[in-house]
Amino acid sequence: MPPPSQRSVPLSGHKLKGTTIRSTVQAIEKVHGAAGRMAVEERLPESLRGLLQDAIVPVGWYPVELSAQMHVAVRDLFGRGSWTASRVLGREAAKIDFGGVYRVLLRAVPHATLWERVGLAWTQYNSGGISRWEVAGPGLVVGHVTEVAGYNEGMWEAAAGRLETMLERSGVRARSVSLYDCTPHSVRGEVLWIE
Repeated sequence: MPPPSQRSVPLSGHKLKGTTIRSTVQAIEKVHGAAGRMAVEERLPESLRGLLQDAIVPVGWYPVELSAQMHVAVRDLFGRGSWTASRVLGREAAKIDFGGVYRVLLRAVPHATLWERVGLAWTQYNSGGISRWEVAGPGLVVGHVTEVAGYNEGMWEAAAGRLETMLERSGVRARSVSLYDCTPHSVRGEVLWIE
């Protein structure tokens, strides 16, 4: 079997906004250092690695497989075969994304209405899919993301980490994000928090 960098990856057509790719790369470097970022990039198939050689344009669109393959590399290099390393990256990427003025804005949004914005944000960062989150009770939200393509469990874990950080930045005391039925096309989630 050829090394990962020489394998080709079929593209699903689903795309992610460049800002998501950029903050993931920055999170990899923050957590694993410049050498770790370079090791992840070296594991990417050449066709995807080439996308990182140019500056990532925050408003540009990139194949979802770029992020998926970065998470595979992180799992293999640093996660000892576990996707939990991707949740850590999601948390760090969210700290990058939700810094500055966004941190202040998150504190101003009531938690019950925050979930409407999560669904809307999905469409700003993904070229397809539907994200629906509903408050099921005090401190409990259930959600489904459907009709996507190319996601892997690492990407879902990173999304959970992003949600955890978003809640932390909004001022909750404790939070928990659980994922169920992760597939390349959908996931179910449950979010608990204490204000």
